[in-house]
Amino acid sequence: MTDIVLLSLLLTVLANLALIVVVYFYGKKNINQIFFVLLVLSLTFWGVNNFFSVQVTNSNVIFLIRGVMFFATPQTLLLYLFISTFPNNSLHFNKWLRILVYAAPFMMMLNFTPFIFSHVEIVTNEVKAIPGILMPFLGMYIFLFAILSFYTIVKKYRHANGLEKIQWRIISIGLFLTFALMLSLNYLLVIFASNTNFIKFGHLYHLPIIIGFSYALIKHKMMDIKLIVSQALSILLSLFLLFEVLTSENIIQLVMNFFIFIFVLIISIWLVKNVIREIKQREKLEQLTQELQSANVRLKQLDEAKTEFLSITSHQLRTPLSAIKGYLSMLEEGDFGKLSKKQADIIGILLRNSERLIRLINIFLNISRIESGRLKITKSPNDLNKLINDIIKSLQIEADQKHIHLDFKPIELPMLPFDSDKLSDVILNLVDNAIKYTPLGGTVAIAAKLKDNYMVVSVHDNGIGIAYEELDQLFEKFRRGKEINKVDTSGNGLGLYIAKKIIEGHGGNIWAESEGENKGSIFKFTLPLTDEPGVDI
Repeated sequence: MTDIVLLSLLLTVLANLALIVVVYFYGKKNINQIFFVLLVLSLTFWGVNNFFSVQVTNSNVIFLIRGVMFFATPQTLLLYLFISTFPNNSLHFNKWLRILVYAAPFMMMLNFTPFIFSHVEIVTNEVKAIPGILMPFLGMYIFLFAILSFYTIVKKYRHANGLEKIQWRIISIGLFLTFALMLSLNYLLVIFASNTNFIKFGHLYHLPIIIGFSYALIKHKMMDIKLIVSQALSILLSLFLLFEVLTSENIIQLVMNFFIFIFVLIISIWLVKNVIREIKQREKLEQLTQELQSANVRLKQLDEAKTEFLSITSHQLRTPLSAIKGYLSMLEEGDFGKLSKKQADIIGILLRNSERLIRLINIFLNISRIESGRLKITKSPNDLNKLINDIIKSLQIEADQKHIHLDFKPIELPMLPFDSDKLSDVILNLVDNAIKYTPLGGTVAIAAKLKDNYMVVSVHDNGIGIAYEELDQLFEKFRRGKEINKVDTSGNGLGLYIAKKIIEGHGGNIWAESEGENKGSIFKFTLPLTDEPGVDI
């Protein structure tokens, strides 16, 4: 039986050492893997000391028992450090916890003093270690980090997602099995049944936690497992073939085995190089992905800052412009005295340009509200005919300058639920665009009609038209037609985008129709007749 246990100890030690080599030499050598290596070393040395401590039955056993405690002391600390740094390799301590961590070397050395185990008593080849006065203190130290480890696992598991959640589950299972085996077989069975037969198997009780941690490391791609496997297989195969070469029975077999060995060796080297290249490419791709994610976060922050800047600036500009427009209107209407024809013309030009500037500021203000989700649609009963007539009146001078006829024949309509200010921006933009892109002497017709449960409003012009392939793109942000840029360069490509958002916020749709270039265009939108609340954009 002892031979079997010794063999299991030897295999466990070799497996642990192999794992340490794999993690240290093939891993990324970060702080998390260093803690893992130290933990496995501690468990390995503890297992060796634990095995031999039950084989010796003379007074020298006290040294082995103290060695067992020496290597047991840092285990829960290293466990906590590994769990705390997995998978992000970040470690943060408060003041008191830092003191407890730095006290670990002192606590370990304390095990070789009589304060932990004062002496041993041997009765009929049975060893009984007598605890010292500081044994409870050491027990609390070890137990504290065990509790912190379990708490950290539960906390990280609750906040984890996907693969990381699975990793924490595997770690938790391994940790639970290890502590259950140690508590029941190395402690409770000894205390309550005086049975020490299972202590010598202590090195096996750590296997669940080592397997769980190894799985987490490999799954988190902290080790290039493909490189490890390919190199191991290549070395084993090459050694086997080399052995065949050295044990060849005749010259023909020697030559054949030698060429097979050389061929396999070349293929193995090529395979390992390809794996290394693939790993480097993957690491470079992961690095580029992380950089791209960081850049995207930064761009999002800049975009939010830009949106906030637009909102604040638009508000600040609109206030004085509204006052300027108000005084210009009063001047034009003669509230401050009669104006000469020349003065009235100049005031009219200033008034129209201030209105255009206010419309431009409203565009930027609406954009900032849309991007921040603060554009509110507030419906109330309104007269659509009056709204359209007011818009035609405000644009009549621009139309007259190009000798464009603005045609609108009101029909009898009920009071309709819509946001008057927002819908005014939409119709104003559509009619203003129609005037801009209709040649001299053209016609812009505005119409409104009831259809099913919707109000359909259309703006029809006989202007430059729209290419078929551009119709679906007109309502995208900063999108303008090719021919439009040739006719007018002052646009910003935002008006139709805002119009689409406003109409969709009302529960309607907006679209464009055109038979092609130089064949005019029709912009239509629908509004539901039901008095449902608008959707904030």
